[in-house]
Amino acid sequence: MKGADAGAGAIECEVLECNWWPVQVYLRCQQTMLAGMAGAVLLGVSAVEVRAVCSLMCVPRSAWPDVLDGVQAVAGMVAKIENDKAAARAKSKD
Repeated sequence: MKGADAGAGAIECEVLECNWWPVQVYLRCQQTMLAGMAGAVLLGVSAVEVRAVCSLMCVPRSAWPDVLDGVQAVAGMVAKIENDKAAARAKSKD
C-alpha cells in the first residue's frame, strides 16, 4: 500500500506515446523474486502478471503483445540495475 510520501524523491521522465501502455502496466506489476541466503534476486515480470494488469486496465487486446514485450524489456532493465546494486552492496561488505 502506498503511503502519503510515496512520491517523495520521484524522478520525472518523458515517456514516448508508443511506450505509454508498457510503462503504465509495468508500474502496476510486481517483479518476480528469488530469495536465498545471499538475498533476493529480481527475475522480471511474468506474462501472466502482465495479462492480468492489461485486462484490469482495459488495454486494447490488439496492443497486448507489444505491451508484453515492452513490460518485459523494462522489467529486465530494472532487474539488472537492482541486482547490480545488491551485488555491489554485498561486495562492499566483504
